[in-house]
Amino acid sequence: MSKIVDKKLLELTGKIKALNFAIKKSDEVIDSTKTEVLTRQISSITNRIQAIYALKEEIEEIKFTDNDSEENIQNWAEEIESRISEADNKVSEIRERLNEIKETERAAAEETERVAIDIKRQKQLEFEKQKFELEQAAKDEERKRELKHKTEL
Repeated sequence: MSKIVDKKLLELTGKIKALNFAIKKSDEVIDSTKTEVLTRQISSITNRIQAIYALKEEIEEIKFTDNDSEENIQNWAEEIESRISEADNKVSEIRERLNEIKETERAAAEETERVAIDIKRQKQLEFEKQKFELEQAAKDEERKRELKHKTEL
């Protein structure tokens, strides 16, 4: 293997270690309810996946240029793609968690809005009831005065 491939493989190893570290970190933050933490973690893993994938393709080209066999390159690439697939699964898991949190927040907001509407409606009904009672009391007083006035005549 050429020095270029060795250097790129060393770089790839470092990126894979960083990816594994980010995945382990994901296990720690997956229970978080902070959407920004989860979003950042998705971004971190996704960026690392893209960097690894780009480097993998670059190494494949160099290996082909160095006349490595297609079978060897394929076997080597499958291992890298397997790690990328694991990371993709972790991103999907975090996105699922993020969607759960957003759905919970949406449901809570809807419930809060519903309660506020119910309270407003209840206050309006109470106001209407008091208004009706005052109007009834005023009408009753008016009838009493009219009746008293008629009886005085």
